[in-house]
Amino acid sequence: MARTLHELAVILAGQAEPLRELLRTAPPRAARFSAVIDFPGYTPAQLAAVFGFLADGAGLSLTREAECKAATVLA
Repeated sequence: MARTLHELAVILAGQAEPLRELLRTAPPRAARFSAVIDFPGYTPAQLAAVFGFLADGAGLSLTREAECKAATVLA
């Protein structure tokens, strides 16, 4: 009989400190997370680049004014 393994990955995403507090206040819950990886947040410039990439992928051309507005809003 073939053995089938089922694996599940649960990802918690959000601000680091509230997530740490969530795990700290419930040791049984924290025990279920074998690894915690803390990724740094995106910089405003990186977010603006992602926005431009997504716009391009949707077939949109951003004007310089639109790029500046997006950068201002994302900052």
